[in-house]
Amino acid sequence: MDAGQSAAPQWSIDVNIVRLALVKHIVYTNTNVQQNIVWKYKISKPKSINVPT
Repeated sequence: MDAGQSAAPQWSIDVNIVRLALVKHIVYTNTNVQQNIVWKYKISKPKSINVPT
């Protein structure tokens, strides 16, 4: 029983580490995507001004 009880906290710690890593990766990816979209928007903005709505 001691082995099972000591393994549970270790498992939850591993899950938290993986969760934090995923969150950091997602935030980092989203930031890069947003920067790329803004960069492309700035490049294509002069072209899209003359487009009639």
